[in-house]
Amino acid sequence: MLEKHPNRKKDKYNPYTLTITEGHYYLSFKDGRGKQQNIEIDEMLYQTFDRFELEDISHLNRVSRHIEHSER
Repeated sequence: MLEKHPNRKKDKYNPYTLTITEGHYYLSFKDGRGKQQNIEIDEMLYQTFDRFELEDISHLNRVSRHIEHSER
C-alpha cells in the first residue's frame, strides 16, 4: 500500500515527497544531477518531515492570504 500526500502545496525549497509503502517510510527527491533518489527513513524522521511540510503549508497559506488582501 502506497500512502502519499498529493494535495499538499510544494515549496520550491523543499522539493521532496514523503511516502509510506507497506509500513516503510520513504523520502524521494531529485539530486543535484537530476536523478530521482528514494531513500528509506525511520518513522521519527518521517514525522519530522511531515510536520515541516504542514508548517510550510501554513506559512504559504498566510502569505497567499496577505498578498490576496494587499491586491484588493
